[in-house]
Amino acid sequence: MTAIEVIVALIVGVVGAAAGYFVGYNNRKKTAEAQIGSAEAEATRLVNEAIKTAEQKRKEAVLEAKDEAFKLKAEVDAQKAEADKEIKQRRAEISRQENRIDQKETALDRKTEVLEKKEEELKKRAAEAEERLAEIEALRAKEMERLETLAGLSQEDAREVLLHKVDEELTHEKAVRVAAYETDLKENCDNIARNLIGQAVSRCAADHCSETTVSVVPLPSDEMKGRIIGREGRNIRALEAATGVNILIDDTPEAVVISCFDPIRKEIARRLLEKLISDGRIHPTRIEELIKKIRKEIDEEVFDAGEKAVLDCGVQGVPKQIITLLGRLQFRFSFSQNVLKHSIEVASLAGVNKQVIDHAKSIMRSLEEDSKNRDTNEMLLSSAKKNVTAQVSLFDAGESKIEQQIRDTDVDNLTPLQALTILSDLKKQLENG
Repeated sequence: MTAIEVIVALIVGVVGAAAGYFVGYNNRKKTAEAQIGSAEAEATRLVNEAIKTAEQKRKEAVLEAKDEAFKLKAEVDAQKAEADKEIKQRRAEISRQENRIDQKETALDRKTEVLEKKEEELKKRAAEAEERLAEIEALRAKEMERLETLAGLSQEDAREVLLHKVDEELTHEKAVRVAAYETDLKENCDNIARNLIGQAVSRCAADHCSETTVSVVPLPSDEMKGRIIGREGRNIRALEAATGVNILIDDTPEAVVISCFDPIRKEIARRLLEKLISDGRIHPTRIEELIKKIRKEIDEEVFDAGEKAVLDCGVQGVPKQIITLLGRLQFRFSFSQNVLKHSIEVASLAGVNKQVIDHAKSIMRSLEEDSKNRDTNEMLLSSAKKNVTAQVSLFDAGESKIEQQIRDTDVDNLTPLQALTILSDLKKQLENG
C-alpha cells in the first residue's frame, strides 16, 4: 500500500468517524427530545388528571356536606316538631287540669251556698221549734194548774195515790208473772249455756298440726351422701354457706338431717336438697342458681300466708311489712302447734264483743249464785225483762267509734266548714283502719 492510499484511507476513516459521530449525535438528540416531549406530555396528563380528580373530590365533598347539612336540618326540624307537639300536649293537659280545678271550685262554691242556705233554714226551724216548745210548755203548765185545782190534789200527791192503787191491783199479777219467769228461766238456762258453749267451740275450731322441728331429707341411696359432700367437701360447704344451716350426714341409712334455729332457713335448705337430689347435678354453681329461685318462692308463700291470715281475721289496712312478719309464723311451731294458726284462733276469740263477754260473765255468776241464794231469781228475772228487747248475739259487733262519733254529732248546729272538717276526719279514720 502506498502512502497516498494510506492517507486517503485515513481521511476516509476520519470523515466516516466524523459522519458517524454526527449522525449518532443527531439520533441521540432526537431521542432525548422525544423522551422529553413524552415526559412533558405525561406530566401534563398527570397534572390534568390530578386536577380533574381533585375537582371531582371537591364536588363530592360539597355534595356530602350538603347531604349531611340537609339530614341535620331534617333531624333538627323533627326534634323541633316533636318538642312543639309535646309542648302543645302539656299545655292542653295544663288547660284541662285548670278546667277541672275551676269546675271543682264552682261545685264547692255551690255546695257552700247550699249548705249556708240549709244552715239558715235550720236556724229558722230551730227558732220556730223553740217558740212552739215554749208555747206547749206554757199550755201544759196551765193545764196542770187547772187539773190540780179541779182535783184538789197537787201533782206529787196524785202520783202517790195512783201508784199505790196500781200496786195494790197488780200484786197478784206480779206474783204470777214472777213464777212464770222463774220457771221459763230454769228451763232455758241449760239451752242458753249449750248454745254459748257451742258457739265458742265452733268459733275457735281449727286443726292442730303436729310437725317436727328437725327436717330429715330422704335419699334414694347412700351413694348420694358422697355426692352431697362433694370433692374435699366443697358441695356441703357451699350448701351450708348458701343456706346458713348445719347439714348432718351420719350413719343414718338413706337420710340427711338439717339442723337450724331459723325455720325458714331450714325449709329453704330442705327444698334445695330435694331439688338437687331429683336433678342429680350437685355442684356450687347449681346451688347458687337454685337458692335464688327457692328464696323467691318462700318469700311469695310467706306473703300469701300472711295475706290469707289477715283476710281470715277480717282485718284491713295492714302494712306489707306486718303481713310478711305474720306469714313467717307459718314455719314456726310452739308445743307442736303452728304459731300462725294459733294466732288466727286468738284473733278470732279476741274479736268477740266485750259487751257480750261481760253479759255472759254476769249470767254465769248469777247461775252460780242461784244455788246459794234463791232471791237471785228475782234479779235474773229483772235482768231478763230488761234484755228482752236488747238481746244481742254472741258475735254481734258493738258500735264502732265512727258510728258513735256520727251519732253524737249535732248536725243541726254545724256550720258548713265544721261539717267538711268532720267528714274529712271520718274519712282519714276509715282509711287508717
